[in-house]
Amino acid sequence: MEYKVKHLKEVYQNNAGAVFQCDTASCLWLHFQNRWFHLDVRKFYRLSRALVAIDLSALLAASDTADIEILHLIGTDICLMLTIDEIILLKDLVGGAKVMLELNSIIKAARFAPIGQVV
Repeated sequence: MEYKVKHLKEVYQNNAGAVFQCDTASCLWLHFQNRWFHLDVRKFYRLSRALVAIDLSALLAASDTADIEILHLIGTDICLMLTIDEIILLKDLVGGAKVMLELNSIIKAARFAPIGQVV
């Protein structure tokens, strides 16, 4: 997938979508399931925590229930009905973006740290 949107920098991408950073609006954009979701940093981390809380092993072990999880973030317009495969892809997408955002902060801190100081 290739995206061409002004003012957005790609943070992370997988087969399911991508996460973009918008410096002009100080927000993140999540593209998943052919939908766009606008997230401030607080909501992005709330989404990350909600995905971590999903117990995939319980979904796989439950033979009497559907293999679908409904994910709704209160205070956002995000309401997704996800299969196990989609949960795995979204976890990778959000987790990868989170690592890339944190890595950028670590690199900046190390770059501007005085010589010999451990970051």
